[in-house]
Amino acid sequence: MEIKGQKSRSIYTKIVVIVCSFLSSLFLIHSTTMALSWNPKCVLLNYLKSNYPWEKIELSDFSINGRLPDPPVNINIEKGPPGKTVFRMEFRNGEFVSGTTNIRVFEDVVFSKRSLKKGHCLQREDLYEKTIEIVRIQTGAVNNIDNVIGKTLTRSIIANVPIMDYMLASTPMLKKGRKVNLVIESPSFIITTLGELKENAYVGETVKVVNTESKKIINGLLVDESTVRVSF
Repeated sequence: MEIKGQKSRSIYTKIVVIVCSFLSSLFLIHSTTMALSWNPKCVLLNYLKSNYPWEKIELSDFSINGRLPDPPVNINIEKGPPGKTVFRMEFRNGEFVSGTTNIRVFEDVVFSKRSLKKGHCLQREDLYEKTIEIVRIQTGAVNNIDNVIGKTLTRSIIANVPIMDYMLASTPMLKKGRKVNLVIESPSFIITTLGELKENAYVGETVKVVNTESKKIINGLLVDESTVRVSF
């Protein structure tokens, strides 16, 4: 019976020690948090927003190794972002602490609301913006609706696809019926006359144009917004 009582007291003592250690740890964490007048995670987030071109940033798994005095006077990013990021906070008293965090970054991407045909001039009602993590965004995706309003599609697209730079004409589409200067060239002569586009076209494309004097339809190169050159 005495041995059994000793074992019970030993188990009880271990439980008391474990509970006291746990409570002491909680008290220490609470005291440290209460004593700290600034939030290191918020400070790092504000630093990232001020020094990187991203407005939508999320931090997770935030960890710092060391004691934190007053707010840092400098922050150095040693690896990343995005993804796993290693940073160092430097303080006025010469001390520094290192930390790690996982950083996710998001940007808006412009998408089509519905199917649109080649040659369509994009309007605001054709588009919407969707927030996507940057690691999933294709190179060349447009991230601002205002940058594409009034631009012309160089290909037909379906609904709910991201608008890419290569889908947009670098110059506006010239409409059928537009008056142009028709320059007819050969090794021995150059004739300039008036012409009219017989189809919609972009600068740099071959286009059908009618000579307004002879009424003859010929093919020429649309070299700029007002000139079609024909070679013989």
